[in-house]
Amino acid sequence: MIKPELVVKELRNRLGDLYFTGSIEVCKHMLEVKCSGMGLTTEEKIDAGMLILDMIKEYKVQCLLFDASDYLNGWEGIYNWLEEVWVLSINSLGLKKNAIVMSSNLFGQISAEKTISMNGMQSDQLESRLFVCSEEAVKWLTSGSCCE
Repeated sequence: MIKPELVVKELRNRLGDLYFTGSIEVCKHMLEVKCSGMGLTTEEKIDAGMLILDMIKEYKVQCLLFDASDYLNGWEGIYNWLEEVWVLSINSLGLKKNAIVMSSNLFGQISAEKTISMNGMQSDQLESRLFVCSEEAVKWLTSGSCCE
């Protein structure tokens, strides 16, 4: 039996601190991303979003687990970009399920709620939900035929 290939991509801020990790077992069609830290620049936030889009396209991802439980800030500065570029792109690339694990930080929760309410985050082809723990998010993502 062939072992699935695990692909991991990382982003570091200008100080060299890791703030974003994306990993996928190529045969499973589920991308797991983890965003952490605080004080990210607009450019760093967009870089993370672009990396997610690149991985969705390259690996034909159908399910996205976006774990922001360790991210201490929101997505200020990129809401327009998220709605005008990112949400349209994840829909056109065929993403079917999007699970966002919220931070316990109030700003992170407000940001997650604002993001999930954007036009296109709920559509005929895409379902998005908020979670407080990654275990529940994975359970939801792997239910059905999307990410088996």
